[in-house]
Amino acid sequence: MTSKPSRLISRQKRRNAWRRHLYDDSPVMLHSIDEHGLFCDANKEWLRQTGYSRVEVIGKPATFMMSTASASQYAETVLQPLQAEGAAHNVNCEFIRHDGTSMPVTLDCVQTFDEDDRPVCLALVRDMTEILRLNQQNLEYAKLQSVLELAGSICHELNQPLQVLVGRLDLIRLQDAGNEKLRNHLDSITQSVKKISTI
Repeated sequence: MTSKPSRLISRQKRRNAWRRHLYDDSPVMLHSIDEHGLFCDANKEWLRQTGYSRVEVIGKPATFMMSTASASQYAETVLQPLQAEGAAHNVNCEFIRHDGTSMPVTLDCVQTFDEDDRPVCLALVRDMTEILRLNQQNLEYAKLQSVLELAGSICHELNQPLQVLVGRLDLIRLQDAGNEKLRNHLDSITQSVKKISTI
């Protein structure tokens, strides 16, 4: 028969193994930073998306793979909120992948404890590359839409006086129907005005 303390230890081991599995095999990027500001863990998805190996990451400063601008703002945007509130949310920064390419990300960090009850910062990392690309595409579409609307209103504003001009030319033509030379000039002007209105 198993003693109560050994059952509790066994249960705790199973819980830790389950938590380890959730962390390692999570479909989102996760990393952990220890109280000294060093990477103590990164899950498989984080490693896959950044291109680093676990050996290249563990023990490195939290800012080692951030752009210079993001690294310089790390204390203000992540560490200060973590110390003051125990969490830092929606922190935009730029990671540099192992291959040197840029990866815009958003971090959500919370203070917690690891399996050995050591304080760590657990960070959920979201790759914003596709979202930023779509936002840029939407912005370009909105600009194009504005230009097209402006062009449409300019065409409308130009077409109105041209229609008045064609109407006046028709009236003059009716009044001086016998003057062949004037009618030829009026026909030429009318054709030019109609060409302009079709543009």
